[in-house]
Amino acid sequence: MRQSLTVFLAFILSGCAGVGLMSTSDPNVKIQQAYRLMDEDRALMAEDLIRQAMLDYKEAANSEGMAEAYFAYGSLYKHNTYHKHSAIFKKWGTYDGSYDKSISNFENAVRKFEEAGSEIGAVKSLVGIGEAYNIKNEDITSCRYYAKALARYNEGKTSGAITKEPVIYVKGAKNVGQVIEALMKRERCT
Repeated sequence: MRQSLTVFLAFILSGCAGVGLMSTSDPNVKIQQAYRLMDEDRALMAEDLIRQAMLDYKEAANSEGMAEAYFAYGSLYKHNTYHKHSAIFKKWGTYDGSYDKSISNFENAVRKFEEAGSEIGAVKSLVGIGEAYNIKNEDITSCRYYAKALARYNEGKTSGAITKEPVIYVKGAKNVGQVIEALMKRERCT
């Protein structure tokens, strides 16, 4: 009994939004948690956190935040965990096995990143579109989006519109441009 009470109190006091997650009102943290949940095979909770973050960003009229939420939705809807749990999403009426929902959200992300003046955000969203088309086995379209992303990246670096880049976790790549080039090489884009 004492052990049960201790576990119950620890759960209540932690403000838990899900096992291993702390409740937060910060939409940026909600987006980070959503990615973690995707990797932990908890897609339904990830979708809900993205939805919550989007509402917060909209209320604050934060275009870059909305872009990040659209990007997270795009990432979720092409993620294996989303498709693995398709029955749950079908029940909720949110499943799309065609990857078009992913592409649409990445397209919305591009527009919102443009509104916010984030070239690197637009570039990463174009890469996301390319990846979704790659999963659909639409190689020509995938390569076209990778090429758009690389051209926009190079233009942004040259013009000074891209000065900061995300940390790259791809072996041998020193910047986003090199990651895109590796994707194009992998897919034999000409």
